[in-house]
Amino acid sequence: MASLSLTCYSFLFFFFIAAASAQLSPHFYATTCPSALLTIRSAVVSAGCDGSVLLDDTSSFTGEKTAFPNMNSLRGFDVVDTIKSQVESVCPKVVSCADILAVAARDSVVAVSVRRSHTIGQAQCTSFRDRLYNETNIDASFATSVKSNCPSSGSDSVISPLDVSTPTSFDNFYFKNLVNKKGLLHSDQQLFSGGSTDSQLGGPSWAVQLGRRDSTTASLSTANSDLPAPTLDLSGLITAFSNKGLTAAEMVALSGSHTIGQARCTTFRGRLYNETNIDASFATSVKSNCPSSGSDNVVSPLDVSTPTSFDNFYFKNLVNKKGLLHSDQQLFSGGSTDSQLGGPSWSVQLGRRDSTTASLSEANSDLPAPTLDLSELISAFSKKGLTTTEMIVLSGGHTIGQARCTTFRNRIYNETDIDSTFANNTQQNCPSSGGDDNLSPLDVSTNTIFDNYYYKNLLNQKGLLHSDQQLYNGGSADSQVSSYASSMASFFTDFASAMVSMGGISPLTGSSGEIRTNCRKTN
Repeated sequence: MASLSLTCYSFLFFFFIAAASAQLSPHFYATTCPSALLTIRSAVVSAGCDGSVLLDDTSSFTGEKTAFPNMNSLRGFDVVDTIKSQVESVCPKVVSCADILAVAARDSVVAVSVRRSHTIGQAQCTSFRDRLYNETNIDASFATSVKSNCPSSGSDSVISPLDVSTPTSFDNFYFKNLVNKKGLLHSDQQLFSGGSTDSQLGGPSWAVQLGRRDSTTASLSTANSDLPAPTLDLSGLITAFSNKGLTAAEMVALSGSHTIGQARCTTFRGRLYNETNIDASFATSVKSNCPSSGSDNVVSPLDVSTPTSFDNFYFKNLVNKKGLLHSDQQLFSGGSTDSQLGGPSWSVQLGRRDSTTASLSEANSDLPAPTLDLSELISAFSKKGLTTTEMIVLSGGHTIGQARCTTFRNRIYNETDIDSTFANNTQQNCPSSGGDDNLSPLDVSTNTIFDNYYYKNLLNQKGLLHSDQQLYNGGSADSQVSSYASSMASFFTDFASAMVSMGGISPLTGSSGEIRTNCRKTN
């Protein structure tokens, strides 16, 4: 889960990195180390800013790792070490630790790219007029509605949304429209028009490389040894796929094919009756079809939610401990593959150099405390050149990560603007005294997924920190919080932009600082 941790405290790191500088560029290493970004990304996926926060204490200074907001919660330094080691092996003394942090913060919240760009955007009347007036595989009411904006002649430049259902949201309604014959362009509807791309299951398509020849033999033992068993743990799965030249990320994605299909009782009986990381009601339901003995060949769907649709419910099931096979649930069981967070991406400006010192006092004074009120939060971010809007959206980084009991104890026991059930539940892990280092998720709803539930929680008075709930407490930030709660696309867009702004706070560039060979200490 280290890559998850990196994302959580990248919010803190960027208070130490260096307003945007012309010396920073996404292509900074294009010549000196062209494989730098790929190396960092691969290390983040497999695990998971002047970089001063990385320095260990020395005899000459006390570093930032024990600063109050960092102590016992800022983690994943081993991941940074791994990334740095891999980058150094490719390009010695070229890529800074600060840039590694900047790229890792981006890559650790991005897991899967989905090609669905026509879910937003518009097209000119001239590009779809023929479809409206001459084609038959089009919903009649949809055609009539669009014709009102695109007559049979003239108005060529008048535009209509490519996705009539949710034109300003980046979602899957574009594909749902195609199923209902509401594709605006001829080329759109061709994706679902009785051809090979219809795929009744709703899955993706890809170009198949051809030219294989058939074997002249077969081997049961080879099949049994090569095919991943349903009893494998995460490490076994990663190894099995690695033996075939496939990465851990590819293993996770390919496991998603279990969104369809079934498995025999004998392959998951052990999980049903013996494992604890399984939803109780789900287990009870499946047991009715798979008794503790007998009925070995009775089958159950691998995806209990949508067994005949190729979608992402397989992964949603894992988050809710409803994986049918032991090997399924291993993908989401506190390991390195949990961090398929699904957040936004952005272009990271590069060219930072590493500091040669660190300051505990500056860390404590610069990092926004969890006890700050709204006006104080606005002031703290303003001092770093960040707007109120950027402060609110960057706070959304709390959609993942955890906080220590000592940082929110006063809120759950003394404040009134808090949901009583949420407070009571949180108190179970954070007593009124003691347990200072006990952790609770900042987002109680979906704490391992990068989404907009952090803001939805605030609307329901379920902000963990005092400073969180201050964003929605009858003040000037309320409207923006409500906006992000209702539109994840808006949150993602603004978050990416704000991360670029925060990534440009006073960087060391040129000949300032150094390029550390070990991120934990100066050269």
